[in-house]
Amino acid sequence: MSKQTIFSKQHIFSDMCSLDNKWKNNENIGDKSLETPRFWIPSSSHNSKAYTIISDNDIKVKEFDTKALTPVRQKESKKLQWAFASSVLNGADDDGKLRTLLVKLRDNTPDTSPFAFDWAKTYGREGISLDVEDVVHETIGGVGYILCGKVKMGGEPWKAFLLRTDNDGDIIAAPRFYPDTYSFKSVVPTHEGKGYIAVGQSAGTSQDTGRDAVYVSVDKDLNVLCTRETNGLFTQNNNQNFPVESGWNKVIQYSREIDGGKGYAMVGESILNYNTDCEKDKNYNVLVATLNVKCTVGYERMYGDKNRRVEERGLSIAEIFTGKVDLAITGNAKKWKKCNSKLLFDDILVFGLTSKGNVKWWRYYDVQKKRDFGTAIVLSASRKTILVAGETNTKYLGVNDKGTQDAFLLEVNKKNGKVKRFEVFGFEFGTNNGALEPGNLDLHLTRDRNAVIMGNTKTNAFGDQQSHNYPYLIERYETIEEFCVDTRKKVTKKTYKTRVEKVASEVQKLDSQKFDINVKKLEMRPKIQCKKVAIEAPSDSPSDSPTTSPSDSPTTSPSESPTSFPTGFPTDGPTTFLPTMSST
Repeated sequence: MSKQTIFSKQHIFSDMCSLDNKWKNNENIGDKSLETPRFWIPSSSHNSKAYTIISDNDIKVKEFDTKALTPVRQKESKKLQWAFASSVLNGADDDGKLRTLLVKLRDNTPDTSPFAFDWAKTYGREGISLDVEDVVHETIGGVGYILCGKVKMGGEPWKAFLLRTDNDGDIIAAPRFYPDTYSFKSVVPTHEGKGYIAVGQSAGTSQDTGRDAVYVSVDKDLNVLCTRETNGLFTQNNNQNFPVESGWNKVIQYSREIDGGKGYAMVGESILNYNTDCEKDKNYNVLVATLNVKCTVGYERMYGDKNRRVEERGLSIAEIFTGKVDLAITGNAKKWKKCNSKLLFDDILVFGLTSKGNVKWWRYYDVQKKRDFGTAIVLSASRKTILVAGETNTKYLGVNDKGTQDAFLLEVNKKNGKVKRFEVFGFEFGTNNGALEPGNLDLHLTRDRNAVIMGNTKTNAFGDQQSHNYPYLIERYETIEEFCVDTRKKVTKKTYKTRVEKVASEVQKLDSQKFDINVKKLEMRPKIQCKKVAIEAPSDSPSDSPTTSPSDSPTTSPSESPTSFPTGFPTDGPTTFLPTMSST
């Protein structure tokens, strides 16, 4: 058991906290060198003001379900601003139907006005539910926003929609819905700036086949150019088809050329036996594909446990380009012992793929044997590591020995997935501060490469003392004065064999139809500061770092959980923890 080192307020080691120092105090100790991840406690003059909860005292909204954050690049300024999209209920004036909320924020100036409001608008009309899933700024001609999601009109089924606005949030043209689709989960502008790529789920044809993963290429006016549906269907030796449902969760621009043009990479999942009531009998597999704007395929693959005993979900994807690794995926891996109870593990999944779609490394990461999943992934400032954000369930921020859902930031080596750092963020003890739903937590980098995390908190700290969902933003600095807490952890390895399969797809042509919605400006009020709570640190645990082969993937073997929490840290910043965790 190694000794825990806690740096007090009188001993601030900014250089040691820097990401660029490569953890000098633990380098080159052999093959099993100690990795020393840290968590940061923000100083009162900087970081504490970079954390913002947005309440219904800021925007008159009864309930938030915040889905996506987008950087807003300014042509006149080098500063980076932000916008986020939520599905909301406004109360008495929304007839119980969902509205889409788009909020524009200014650049983050922590010492004066962190994440201050610029404007906010809602989209919808009586009798229509408009459920947003993604938003991206700097679209056609560098102007405006593109939003996607699903719309329900009257008693009709849900249909996917696309909506374009200008830089002030005003609708450029009538939004479009696509009758043969169910929902768009993610959208991205084309490389050439002449259209968009949207991905999600088709409407589904029958109870046996379920919904398919759908890829749609549209022009700047949102007219469909081509569509490709992928069902992830597989056939056993007796040619018996099993009911499968598939869907894409995230699409990004991809620099590799596909049939003479730059491509797009996407990740999602395929669910075997999706219509059974027994979770243990279902089998989730990760879907990954690369296509171009003409729906020409680079590759389409399905990844998972060779014996189909582990459920794997792909929630986000990033282009990283290092050595033989092109793409990094994050999501969730879980295994059931019984039909709908007794999970053996439920952990963060991260893996790397080559340009041909082959697995280079495959890992998942456990925190206290609880529910953990990654929802967003990016290349870090150093370009040597990957940052993953998501939700973890631990007792570090709980009360009465009960766990809470909180946001995490995980940093791993992009060549092999080894852990470099792991942090957990929360705003007050006993509240849930993560994604609240898989996918509802986003991560981006600022122009000076700080990490900005957007999530959802459920708290009764505002207004009527009833618990509601509110969006929050955190800017995680790398360069300011920080307090370091040094812990050791044990990293253990177990594996299961993975498999890669080709999947069935077909190209189709979809139609789109216009529909009308109203736009409403929202009243703005001053921001309410988040609650401040005491900072506590986990106790120590040993560390060990074995190697792993690219095809191996761990099951679960958590390290020893902390048993005591030293106190006495400053109380002028939001709570941040580095829990003990296990990984491959």
